[in-house]
Amino acid sequence: MKKGFSLVISVLILLSSFTVFSSATENLNNYEVLNYRSDFLWGQNMHTNNRGFDAPNAYSEEALHLAAQLGVKMIRYQGNYIHQDFTEADQIIGLCNKYGIKVMLCLFPQEVDEPTQDDLDFITQTTKTYAERYNGKNGRGKVDYFQLWNELEIDLQAAKYGTGATTGQSINNYYTTSVAGKMDLIEWVKNLKAASKGIREADTDAKIVINFSWIAFGCIRYYIQEGVDFDYVGWDWYAQTFDPEKAEKNFYAAMYGGTLETGNNKYDIMGLRQAIPDKDVIICESNTWVQGYAYNGGYSDENMDLESYQPFIRQMKLAYQQDWIKGFCAFKLTDSPSHSVESERHYGFISVEPGGKIIGPEPIYYEYQKRIGGTNSIEKLLKSSVDLKPYEEFKVKTQDDTDINQNVPVDQPNIKDETPKDTPIIEDIPTIENTDVVEPIIETITIKPDDIYKKTTSTITHNKIPWILIIAVGVGMLVVFAAGFATLLIIRKKRGL
Repeated sequence: MKKGFSLVISVLILLSSFTVFSSATENLNNYEVLNYRSDFLWGQNMHTNNRGFDAPNAYSEEALHLAAQLGVKMIRYQGNYIHQDFTEADQIIGLCNKYGIKVMLCLFPQEVDEPTQDDLDFITQTTKTYAERYNGKNGRGKVDYFQLWNELEIDLQAAKYGTGATTGQSINNYYTTSVAGKMDLIEWVKNLKAASKGIREADTDAKIVINFSWIAFGCIRYYIQEGVDFDYVGWDWYAQTFDPEKAEKNFYAAMYGGTLETGNNKYDIMGLRQAIPDKDVIICESNTWVQGYAYNGGYSDENMDLESYQPFIRQMKLAYQQDWIKGFCAFKLTDSPSHSVESERHYGFISVEPGGKIIGPEPIYYEYQKRIGGTNSIEKLLKSSVDLKPYEEFKVKTQDDTDINQNVPVDQPNIKDETPKDTPIIEDIPTIENTDVVEPIIETITIKPDDIYKKTTSTITHNKIPWILIIAVGVGMLVVFAAGFATLLIIRKKRGL
């Protein structure tokens, strides 16, 4: 009798545990579609021929079609326009506009150490040329965001201390007085002011971004202090693979109070918010840090499996939950198989052959797509469909936008409307008021089938522990145990035991 009763109880416990485990596993495989904010842009980085690698313009139609299906609403773009060859940029920016994708154009005017007024005037004219060409009124498409140079703090720190010698969080980590032959903040303020002036003169609607990497935001504080005109702080925020949890704990600890983890403060985004509280942020680059996946001295896409992207996916959600972060650009759209630095070749969400021919999306493409609300129903557009008006005929000669009478038609993206009519309402993100470090929710990724063009579908859910189910199972176990124990007592009593 004792053996029989024990067996019954054991079976019930196993069944209950299996039920709870199955429910929890199924719940972890769910995800939240992050597309309910109207003030936020999901994006991707796209490079073309500017440095002799990445997908050349010959394959840009297919790359942009995949970007549109991915669901991004911003392309951060670097291309041949750097050399004032506008042909490629005209086509790509025009095609982005047709897909309904905004463009952040990275500009690299020739910076000058100890610039004369003529040097500064040249910088102003350079940025004005691009902003005027792409102000949406000259037959050449619209650029909504201009980024000025890229990660300036790296060379500025190295000028004073050498590479990697400082964090860059303090203004004192840089030269703040003019030093002959050295890059310093004084000269860069002059360069940046000249560059911003050109954009403002040509397009009063365009937004200006100045970005930095790591935690080196001391330079940004100095630009603000000295009156540099810009709208958004751009941050290149990569997820560390060797300690993905610590960055998230620092994120919450800095925001809600608590003790910061030590030994890895590279990605403390809340430190940025505390240092620069009056500027909104756009994440200009983000991915899992590939260098953490070196294998026998080399790198490969095979090493970057979906589990490797877990820190990056968590950063997506953390960024989206902050109302002062207005955009998030993954890095990047396509691989760079011809890049001279091996570790730089494998950041792409789309595999390409050497020479740029596109192979197809990688698994991370679909994980990003389903989380930002992308769809494979968007039809492919051709560069030939971009109606480029004669530039000189439409060129705006005045800085005053109110004088402009040109009517350049704006093409709308050719998108099939397959939006569900009854979209589930996503509950508001709760405000955390205690001073404890909040543990992040860790999602488990489900690998999608290997069919590249299969439509991605998703259900908006939240990863919550199924407490009701656990409590119900627990109560049920207690009832069964009580009933079994009572039965055992009755039997023993009848038998006179």
